[in-house]
Amino acid sequence: MTKVGFYGWTSFWNTVYYRTERHLHTTALRNHELQHIKQINRMGRIVFAVKYIYYDWKYGYHNNPLEIEAREAELI
Repeated sequence: MTKVGFYGWTSFWNTVYYRTERHLHTTALRNHELQHIKQINRMGRIVFAVKYIYYDWKYGYHNNPLEIEAREAELI
């Protein structure tokens, strides 16, 4: 995660990994990653993975609609 600049990452099996213990206690990051879990549960693992990769390719990471939705959840 350090090489790509991520502080957290959600696996397709509803597991969230954090770069450090400090990041585990960051409410915004936790809400962001929990939103990805909700997306996976809503769409299913395969559909989520395909959409995520497609959106990343088409829009880039920052403009990926799934990332935008997750960033909006940070504010909750």
